[in-house]
Amino acid sequence: MRPLDHLSSSLRSLPKHPPPLSTFGAAAGLALAIGLVGCSGDKQLDVDGAMQEIRRELDSRFRIDAASLDCPEEVELDRGGTFDCSGVDRRGRSFTLEVEQLNDSGRFTFSKPEIEKKKG
Repeated sequence: MRPLDHLSSSLRSLPKHPPPLSTFGAAAGLALAIGLVGCSGDKQLDVDGAMQEIRRELDSRFRIDAASLDCPEEVELDRGGTFDCSGVDRRGRSFTLEVEQLNDSGRFTFSKPEIEKKKG
């Protein structure tokens, strides 16, 4: 056996794709990782990237098709820090969600958005 044969056979036994998010259960929540942008020495969240991920997850997890989404333009990376985003879905209903930063590297989570009932 060559020196690395045992390693390559171990790697072949690993799953080729990670399990889908749904296998972790709804209670596990949503954790997303986004890159960061340096700005005047402070680490800033890539808010545009975060908004893209939020839109995708709103659609796939909550069946909310966001016509618009508004988050703060600049968010300093801060583990445990939170910020709010608001939006309007394609049916004209407003919603808000709170985003929590899980670390200072751009990983975040958010819970199910609160949708305001459309008046009239």
